[in-house]
Amino acid sequence: MRNLSRVMDPEDDPLPGQHCSGPLLIIGGGRCVWDDLEAFKDEHFEGARMCINDIGMHYDRRVDHWATLHPEWMINWMEYRVNHVPAGGQKPLVHSERQHHAVDVVWNLKASGGSSGLLAVFVGILMGYDEITLAGVPLDASGHYFDPPWPRQTANANFDNPPTRSVWEWASKEVFDGKVKSLSGWTKRLLGSPIAGT
Repeated sequence: MRNLSRVMDPEDDPLPGQHCSGPLLIIGGGRCVWDDLEAFKDEHFEGARMCINDIGMHYDRRVDHWATLHPEWMINWMEYRVNHVPAGGQKPLVHSERQHHAVDVVWNLKASGGSSGLLAVFVGILMGYDEITLAGVPLDASGHYFDPPWPRQTANANFDNPPTRSVWEWASKEVFDGKVKSLSGWTKRLLGSPIAGT
């Protein structure tokens, strides 16, 4: 990957010498997440998995990493996962930009743009994953997977905004180097799909 120094100073690496490889599936909380996972056939995916925020409570397969800009909620999310998800007993590595007792790895990033999804992508890149697929990260106004089915245009459900998208556009040109793909929404149009012909 190129221009990683624009994302994090090398001396700030919280996992020095610990590098990953292979594919990474990042699962976000967009309304489309279940359709994305079905299209991707995630039950056959053999790489690492990372959840973003709330979706980690309900995603019922193995989770290796969990990324959030809201670590104050992580204890509740993890407790729910452990008590209600069959695969919930395995503790994922929790990543954030903020110190908190629920966080395992604190990343001193320069440009997450206030997006937990972009934090997750940067963490995946910085850890060394070779190809990253986004499921449920459309970055549009379709809402969260837990929102009611009728249109709901609130600040918490609408990620279709120029400041957030401009950071993603910058990262797609300067950092991602073609290694990040998306299964839905605006990010699919920006990054391309990992599924041929879609």
